Amino acid sequence: MLQHTVRATRVVIGIVLIILGALLSLPFVPGPGLLLVFGGLTVLSSEFEWARRWRAYLHDQFRRLTHRRSDMADEKDHLGDKLRDKERGEEESYFKKREKEALEKLRQKKAPDATEAPGEPGRK
Repeated sequence: MLQHTVRATRVVIGIVLIILGALLSLPFVPGPGLLLVFGGLTVLSSEFEWARRWRAYLHDQFRRLTHRRSDMADEKDHLGDKLRDKERGEEESYFKKREKEALEKLRQKKAPDATEAPGEPGRK
């Protein structure tokens, strides 16, 4: 008799967890809905083969999705590196241009002074 009570309790707990998880998985409803569904399937998998299959399927899908996400993260980092290299190159060319302009201004200021006689600064 106790064995049947324990089994019935497991079934009821599993079904309640799945129902709560389904309700909490609805859009705009905060909460760990998918975790509750997975927990309910875990409880029911000790009693039913269909629950074991669903749990294994969801577990495989979760692993597949998380593996793909890590590949996307690597690709995103690669693109970020390219953007940083491009920005660095643009920054270097900007500062080279500014340095060139500053040197040209200094040369132009220095050019009128070169017409003066050496050794007599300020006299013409």
